[in-house]
Amino acid sequence: MRFKNILWLLVIGLFFTPGGREYPTYIVDRIEENLVIVEWEGGHIYLPKEIFPEPIKEGDVLDIAIKVDHELTENRIKKIEKLMEFDE
Repeated sequence: MRFKNILWLLVIGLFFTPGGREYPTYIVDRIEENLVIVEWEGGHIYLPKEIFPEPIKEGDVLDIAIKVDHELTENRIKKIEKLMEFDE
């Protein structure tokens, strides 16, 4: 019984932050010239080195949050629609 409880704590610790949000783990696998190769459960992500706000090295664990900017998305759609009207 004790082993089962410890196992569950490990599983919860791997997949949940202290705030209770589920997230994948992103680890810097290697750096090739100006390209950072980040490993995660789904494979690899290739990112330009210049997007990182601070120096990084192999093995660093990254906190990556992606959000949709609804306002910029809507502005972009309106701009494209306006351009399409001009072409007609």
